[in-house]
Amino acid sequence: MKDEFKKENCVSFCEVLHALSAKSSMDNILSEACIFAGYNSIERIYIGSNFCSQYFLSCQSETLSQLALLCQKKNIKITLCIPIISEKNLLEAKGLIEKLYLSFNNLIDETTVNDYAMAIYIARKYPDQKINLGRLFQKDTRDIRYPEYFSDKIVPSTLAYDFHKLVGITINSVEFDPTNSTIDLSGLKCVPAIYTPYCFATVGNICEYASIGKQFNEKFRPNADCTLNCQRNVIRYFYNDNTQYLKVGRAVFFKNLDWTITGVGQYREIFEPFDVFSNMEGGYE
Repeated sequence: MKDEFKKENCVSFCEVLHALSAKSSMDNILSEACIFAGYNSIERIYIGSNFCSQYFLSCQSETLSQLALLCQKKNIKITLCIPIISEKNLLEAKGLIEKLYLSFNNLIDETTVNDYAMAIYIARKYPDQKINLGRLFQKDTRDIRYPEYFSDKIVPSTLAYDFHKLVGITINSVEFDPTNSTIDLSGLKCVPAIYTPYCFATVGNICEYASIGKQFNEKFRPNADCTLNCQRNVIRYFYNDNTQYLKVGRAVFFKNLDWTITGVGQYREIFEPFDVFSNMEGGYE
């Protein structure tokens, strides 16, 4: 990235917090993530999930209590990420959201949402929360297998939306994936957040991991209850010698280290520590 950008360093523990906490202490995990990301310090941690309601509902363990103490000690703020919640889990998810806000004692000052309805719900019920638009709002094509597309500069389609007019909410930040080598964010009226080093390629509601251990007639059901087998396994896909896809939970990712942004003077960089997990003793089973 260019030196003229003002950058806020962040780490996302979405999708992998339980896996990481089973391998080491939260302090060690955070230190390891900073080393991998090349950060001397971080300003913010992201928790929850961007993609899976079942994973999100598991966010009520001792691990989060330890993380809250660590963030309080190091003066690190927290963003809660909420995926699209299925109707069958909606009441439970709303109860968990309230519980997390209360138990984290104002450490959670932002919420990332991935659908309009949840944005309106959070803004009305918790007006002190800043609202971020999550990765699932970004509908742009993402495919690293085609260099002629990937090398093009892209203007994300989200920039054409006026969310304040659509839902009457002031947006704090908009989150993007590095879908192309250059992302033009000219005209964005808030601070962008860019995930790195992975770009999510696709996501679905049917999860192979959730089917592990189930009877044959109960496998491969949308939004199936699970025992978080995604925290013990990943699926790797190899397109050629240079391209590898990684399936973590419901989402498939590819690594992109060759990206830049234009049109803004500052941004957030959100590091996803998938590689930290594989580097720890044992890695993914």
